[in-house]
Amino acid sequence: MRKRRRLQWARYPRRIRLEVERKALLAYGPILPYYGPISVVTEELSLDLAAALGAEPEVGFQVLTLYIPDKDRAGVEYGSQRRWVLDAAQLLAEIGGGVTILPPVEGGWHDPANEKIIWERPVILYTYVKPDAFMDKLPALRDFIHRMGLETAQGEVVIEFDRQFFRIREFVSR
Repeated sequence: MRKRRRLQWARYPRRIRLEVERKALLAYGPILPYYGPISVVTEELSLDLAAALGAEPEVGFQVLTLYIPDKDRAGVEYGSQRRWVLDAAQLLAEIGGGVTILPPVEGGWHDPANEKIIWERPVILYTYVKPDAFMDKLPALRDFIHRMGLETAQGEVVIEFDRQFFRIREFVSR
């Protein structure tokens, strides 16, 4: 029977510990307090996780997230959110090979014209991007965002890509 060893921070050089901590801080912000081991590893420090799991060697790092609102800029439900969710899901599946759809969440949009918050229940969808497919589908993504903004009378449509938040407020039809 093979023994598995827990990752002990003290066993690894300080530069490796600092690099792991730096990456975690950049990705997730401060994570405190730390109470113990973070994972289980074998005797070797280097690990080809894709090979160990039998996964494809291509790893997705960039996440594309769409928010599908259920109300227009005046706070009135427009009634076809499900259609937009399914259209977005099709597009994201083509970009990343799959899509995850979260249940509606509660959120608000600040309407600067009326100085009030428009409360809504957007559906959030995301995919891990395959770079070539993303570049191929970028015009379709733009068309989708602008079409949804126009047809559902949005004040703003937002997407997240690679931890950056983009706001689209002027919609152009093609």
